[in-house]
Amino acid sequence: MGTAVAMGVAPVSDQMPERLRTAGTEGSHLAFMNGVRTAVLVAGALCVVGAVPAVLGVRRTAPETAPGHG
Repeated sequence: MGTAVAMGVAPVSDQMPERLRTAGTEGSHLAFMNGVRTAVLVAGALCVVGAVPAVLGVRRTAPETAPGHG
């Protein structure tokens, strides 16, 4: 069942009562969307963590004083 939810598929069948199918579908949707939200937040945090040292690590030198330009 965990694999189905991870792929965005609700693990329900036609033999289940309507209320159980509805609960399974809604629960699977919420679990899938929570996973997507977590993935987006982690990816965004990693982008910020990578951007900060990149900005701080860039040297600002004038073109005339840069090595090889003089």
